[in-house]
Amino acid sequence: MRSVLSIAFLTLLAACGETASGDVASVDERGDGASVVCPQSGEGVTIVSPWVRATANANGMTAAYFDVCNNGNEPIKIVAAETPAAGVVELHETTRSAEGVVSMSPISSIEVASGAGERLAPGGKHLMLMRLAGAIDAGDSVALSLKLSNGATIEVTAPAKAMDGGH
Repeated sequence: MRSVLSIAFLTLLAACGETASGDVASVDERGDGASVVCPQSGEGVTIVSPWVRATANANGMTAAYFDVCNNGNEPIKIVAAETPAAGVVELHETTRSAEGVVSMSPISSIEVASGAGERLAPGGKHLMLMRLAGAIDAGDSVALSLKLSNGATIEVTAPAKAMDGGH
């Protein structure tokens, strides 16, 4: 891969409590400082705060991020994704070796336990959008279709956001 990935940290929600609608939010602590706040109203899988990294390089690639909340009774997996904005979409994970070397590689699925949440974020799991159909500018909307292990498909619209520092 020719481009170097810049790792940015998202401002995370730290509060857990009652929402304006009276729903109680739950927090899934992963031990790495990240937390996922999932709405407790509703059933099944919910996608929270989706976004795509804006890029002017239509020949390059970009990534999509979001929180996945599973209020269902069974674990689920995201097994594939697609978008008209890219010819190829892969599930990826960024890892850091004991020597500090950062690498990114495809993964077969993203599992979310029943009653839990999983964060897809810069520096971790994400959707890699490759062979872009065109530039994705900040403010654009990107349609994503997420395929689940139970055969369901979730349609998501994610706004494109510029990374801080011009990345």
